[in-house]
Amino acid sequence: YLSIPFQEAFPLGLALKGIEQATLANGATDYHILCVGSVTLDGKTAEVAIEVQEKCPILIGTSLLKKLGKK
Repeated sequence: YLSIPFQEAFPLGLALKGIEQATLANGATDYHILCVGSVTLDGKTAEVAIEVQEKCPILIGTSLLKKLGKK
């Protein structure tokens, strides 16, 4: 899992996979772009689904960190 804002995503030329819908805790519906790409950290690379949102911090999921050799 990797989530990045539009501002960071567009220069990367990510491959678009689709639009994903999520229901938030308050019951509202949110849509975001879903892309596929690879992440490299300390020489290790992993393929990952990347959520692209209008405004968000860059978030890296724990399973992605484990794939990249981090505990």
